[in-house]
Amino acid sequence: MELYIKTAGDPNYVATEVQVESEVEMLISQIEMILFTRRGDVIGSPDLGCNLEDTLYTLGFNEHQLKSLIQQQLFTYSPLAAKYNIKVDVIFERGEVRDRAYIDILIDNKYAITVAG
Repeated sequence: MELYIKTAGDPNYVATEVQVESEVEMLISQIEMILFTRRGDVIGSPDLGCNLEDTLYTLGFNEHQLKSLIQQQLFTYSPLAAKYNIKVDVIFERGEVRDRAYIDILIDNKYAITVAG
């Protein structure tokens, strides 16, 4: 069991939820926490987090490096990651104002998390 951490505006937000009992929902919460946590923000685990916002704007960081970072973080800090088949894809795309990154995470070919930055 984990606390329900979604907020109003998140996809599939349920205002009456207090806890999550589904393993897949717990895994999704763990993945989101890892993606959006800055390294050094968690006391006792200074290496936890993908530092995604900073990493995306680092010059010279490529798709393979970002994919490897995400996979390493998942298997180090998410106990449920080893229990499910998780596929991570990262695509960089040139934009008119700035470049964009698309991160797709697929869990057991059923559940998807997509992040665009």
